[in-house]
Amino acid sequence: MAVMLDGDELTAESWSWRESDDYYRPSLFVIDRFHWQEGTFAPVSREVQEAP
Repeated sequence: MAVMLDGDELTAESWSWRESDDYYRPSLFVIDRFHWQEGTFAPVSREVQEAP
């Protein structure tokens, strides 16, 4: 997992698995974006990509 903060924007990148995946071989790469709003990070978007 990687977390990056740029001003009011937070981006979290992580690997994920489908139920059919082997535990040691994730098949999805997930990018979640958040924006600081009213004292908390509010979700902005989620992007799910096939793992290379």
